[in-house]
Amino acid sequence: PRSRPFYMSLAMTDLSHPKPPSVLPDKRQVAASFSRAAGSYDSVAELQRSVGSELLSRLPAGFTPSRWLD
Repeated sequence: PRSRPFYMSLAMTDLSHPKPPSVLPDKRQVAASFSRAAGSYDSVAELQRSVGSELLSRLPAGFTPSRWLD
């Protein structure tokens, strides 16, 4: 199995230079990692909703953006 720093290094690489398939993470390992962490997603999602609501409440009345960045 590959280490977390290995996957972090992949996330921070220059995407204009694609990696060969042998360097990419194993999709099954990624799925297993997400499954193990799924139980903690709700608490993080609540924080994200709270911060998002607070930020939206600070926008000026009638603000109409031409684009949203997610």
